[in-house]
Amino acid sequence: MRMFYFIGCIGLSIFLVHSTGIMAEQFFQINNQITYLGVLIGFALTLYTFGLSILKDIYEAIEKISFTKIENKEEVYKSLKDAFDEIKSDIFLIFVCIIFLFINSIIANTINPFNWNVEYLKIPDIMSVSVFLLSSFALLDIMKALFGLSKLIFKD
Repeated sequence: MRMFYFIGCIGLSIFLVHSTGIMAEQFFQINNQITYLGVLIGFALTLYTFGLSILKDIYEAIEKISFTKIENKEEVYKSLKDAFDEIKSDIFLIFVCIIFLFINSIIANTINPFNWNVEYLKIPDIMSVSVFLLSSFALLDIMKALFGLSKLIFKD
């Protein structure tokens, strides 16, 4: 599923860069995107540590719930572990996006790297939009995982 998001983000980025004036927005300047991703990774790490700090409360809430089968309790514990694994992988994706921004900055400021026609292919622009889309999807995925955790606790 992640590969679908990755390929979809690149495809959407190519379309947006070549078909719209999206790069005219100041947001897609490298400095602004680094600030955005820095705030995003800080927010994600804060959510993760908050989740870890209430983990004891979550386990206590699970213990108070009466399950008809022990497998159901194990399923809830597995869902809890999966949610935290999902959040960790999304934080890692945001970190990788920051690294891609630095690589993008080097490519954008290097004349004809790797013998590619970078200006014609608009590689730095496509990378900037792709990084924004991927990091935004990672944030969405973090929120979905946290909402899933709340369903485990509160049975919404």
